[in-house]
Amino acid sequence: MKNSLEIMFPEVAKQWSTCNFPLLPKDVSYGSNKKVWWRGECGHEWQASPHSRTGKNSPGCPYCSGNRVLAGFNDLASRFPEIAAEWSEKNYPLRPDEVTAFSNKKAWWKGKCGHEWYALISSRSDGHGCPYCEDHKLLKGFNDFASQYPQLAKEWSEKNKVGADAVTSSKAGLFWWHCPSCGGEYSAWISSRIDGSRCPYCVGRVVEENLNSLSKTHPAIAVEWNCEKNGTIIPDQVSALSKQEYWWKSSCGHEWKAKIYDRTVRKVPCPKCEQEFVYVLPQLLVMLYTGQNHLKVEFDTDDLTGIRMEMYIPELNLAIEERSTDERNHEQKVKRYICELQDVRYILYEPFKSAEDAAAFIRTILKEHHVHIKTAAADDIALCREKYNLMKRRKLR
Repeated sequence: MKNSLEIMFPEVAKQWSTCNFPLLPKDVSYGSNKKVWWRGECGHEWQASPHSRTGKNSPGCPYCSGNRVLAGFNDLASRFPEIAAEWSEKNYPLRPDEVTAFSNKKAWWKGKCGHEWYALISSRSDGHGCPYCEDHKLLKGFNDFASQYPQLAKEWSEKNKVGADAVTSSKAGLFWWHCPSCGGEYSAWISSRIDGSRCPYCVGRVVEENLNSLSKTHPAIAVEWNCEKNGTIIPDQVSALSKQEYWWKSSCGHEWKAKIYDRTVRKVPCPKCEQEFVYVLPQLLVMLYTGQNHLKVEFDTDDLTGIRMEMYIPELNLAIEERSTDERNHEQKVKRYICELQDVRYILYEPFKSAEDAAAFIRTILKEHHVHIKTAAADDIALCREKYNLMKRRKLR
């Protein structure tokens, strides 16, 4: 026979089973639809027509290809016993040893978590587990966003078309949020909120004139905005937390450049005014501490030496001054000599770089002379700054 299986498809003919005897491959057309027995190199035997074996998409052994079930070889129970253990009773009378491990049929499953779901057998063999535990499907009260993150769910905005209990915590896409601190509304992914992202208005990433702009949150600082040097940018357009530098002009007339963050958060004042404040702070602190201890202090007096002395506390036999420049160095040597003759301790200090340095020095010196100081340095600096600013405002009037 010219179109026999043996002549046209010798490789397929090699799998001809002896169960077909006395029928041989040379006696059968390769296009025959008659079912015969085959035996593959795998050792499995099955029935199929020569036509199905010689077609373009011939699957070969139906057991190796997973098209038929062979208990103990390719069934789900044999291949994946741990998955078969989750086979639900809802599938009865069908059993896990009656389906292939990668079947495209759907079945019911019941996981160790107690959840039940309907899924492809092949998807289970590919490693997919409970869709609720993996956040692929919503189960209210278990994996919805409101149940998993109740505190964040309180910020869920009414602008959203669904509630916080209608989405999983892994749901993709932008949703609206209402900030409880500033009242702002903004959009963000659920995942970014879970990861700790905050309100863009509160952290200064987005500016809203009537919500978090410099003019809204810090009007007293916004007044010092230098409109001439900052061009078209105004306090309504910048965040109070911005780390961008801008020009400022204080009521004292000084102009300087500084970051908004330094002005609003770090409370950094005008550098020239601060320099002036640090210069007079030692005297303000001495006045504060001597007053608290009922001690007399004399400023700019020449009673002791005949030469002007910046600070003199008679009851403590203590004189304090800032170290002078070279041209006044001789004068201070004379002061020291006279103080030694009168058993007065004469202390000189270098110009201070900060208010904290000045406070630390004065407090140390006075404590050495048994002056009682109960208050914190930061509080004392703040009190002195308030008095200093009050004196400045009075002078400006």
